[in-house]
Amino acid sequence: SAGTYHVAIRHPDFNTAEADIEVEPGKVYLIVMNLSQGEFLGYLHVVSDPPGAHVFIDDHDAGPRGDSPFEGTARVGAHHVWIERAGFVTVERDVTVSLGADVELRETLERASVGRIRVIGNIRGARIFVDGVAAGAIPWEGEVRAGTRHVRVEADGMKNWEEDVDVARGQLTPIRVRLRPTPGRGGAFVAGGFTVLSIAGGVVLTVLASDFGTQLERERDQGTLAADDSRIDEGFALSIAQYGAYGLGVILLGVTIYYALVDELPPSEATVLEPRDWALLPMFDPTTGLAGVAIGGRL
Repeated sequence: SAGTYHVAIRHPDFNTAEADIEVEPGKVYLIVMNLSQGEFLGYLHVVSDPPGAHVFIDDHDAGPRGDSPFEGTARVGAHHVWIERAGFVTVERDVTVSLGADVELRETLERASVGRIRVIGNIRGARIFVDGVAAGAIPWEGEVRAGTRHVRVEADGMKNWEEDVDVARGQLTPIRVRLRPTPGRGGAFVAGGFTVLSIAGGVVLTVLASDFGTQLERERDQGTLAADDSRIDEGFALSIAQYGAYGLGVILLGVTIYYALVDELPPSEATVLEPRDWALLPMFDPTTGLAGVAIGGRL
């Protein structure tokens, strides 16, 4: 529509250009506006090996400006650059950018002196120890010194799992643990109880047989023992029974020892996976029970 208008053109790297124009009916207007540079700028290129490192410029708390290989404008003057990638030592450099010049920063990143261990398993809350020190509970992920670390996982009522794990520098070593129940000792207690009863019964039978034997021997010496006295058969039966009770007690004792010492269940086991970069992060939501994977990349 015809009338007076205020036109403004804005760009984050340039000063805003503004003009007032009068539009008349039936005419076509061509507006040419030059944007002046708000700051004197140059160009900064950051290349890292391996790529994909976060690039911070001047203000680390403001977050990364991008990932390597990175290129973008930068004000003329001195700048402080951080190059960070998970599992590698952070590189810090001071660079000076000249007007209209391209400044390239190339860095080879060095693996960190520490690694990480992630432990998941079938018993949530199972206790994790690294080199004998309590580290956390399943599911757990933490930073440890690179090298051979002794990892132990334990839970009440379950068999322990422990093994020496090689932790790679600047990489994540996943461990999947399957704890198995400790064998029940109920059978040993039951067999032990019957063992005690059998041996106690044998002792009682021994005492009774001894009393019968003493009586019969005394009457025989006195010449008053009849050949058909029923106590002779009873004493013989008690003598046989006592040996049977002792024999049964020995058998039950063997059964008790077997149930107490022999473990027929398989041991706890774990799979130690190959070390990997920290970019691949499995996730588990204990509230919803949903699992997933987060992965980052650059094309």
